[in-house]
Amino acid sequence: MKRLTDEELQERIQKRKEELDSLLSMEKERIQARRSKIGAYLEERYGITTIQELESLLYETMKRWEE
Repeated sequence: MKRLTDEELQERIQKRKEELDSLLSMEKERIQARRSKIGAYLEERYGITTIQELESLLYETMKRWEE
């Protein structure tokens, strides 16, 4: 195994950190895109634009299932 100098090791660490940051950023973008799609669907299908409206719809649906 080749021995690394401190500088080489720091460069490798920095490169890996940058790769990780890039992947985390991509993950956040995908999550946000999913949330946006869900929000658009709820607004288009049910006219829901707030969390309170969603909770209300879910509560009403649960009540119907219990009956």
